[in-house]
Amino acid sequence: MLEIHAEDGEAVGAQGILDVGQTQAMNVVAEVYETDIPQIRPGQAALISSSVLSQPLSGRVKTIGLRINKKDVLESDPVADTDARVVEVEIRLDDPTPLATLTNLQVNVTIDTADVPSPGPPAPSFLKPAPASPAPSEAGRPSPSILAPEDTN
Repeated sequence: MLEIHAEDGEAVGAQGILDVGQTQAMNVVAEVYETDIPQIRPGQAALISSSVLSQPLSGRVKTIGLRINKKDVLESDPVADTDARVVEVEIRLDDPTPLATLTNLQVNVTIDTADVPSPGPPAPSFLKPAPASPAPSEAGRPSPSILAPEDTN
């Protein structure tokens, strides 16, 4: 149980009665620049860090989103690219124990694009870079992200 929204005898609001999450399996949702997505594959190793962690945590890319969005996680840097186009990439933590009580924590993620997992299906053609002049890659840099418990569905 993550949070109780209504106690015994209280009216249930739009948030429902309570939030439930499975903290034994935690995911990080990383916002990855659209130009870096062709380098990301399920199974690649990822490093998760935050100022509240005593040491970085490890994980693996679980899924790559299919939709390009604007950034949800904004940095405190006034010159940060707030209109950046990003794709959400889910990363499953290898050991979520240190973060089981810190859902929705903002973290930084670095995905190891040199880590080549076993071959899977090719990326859809709309995600592949244009052959003319591909944008420079920045996939190795940290990406602001949100920590989320595994869905209970």
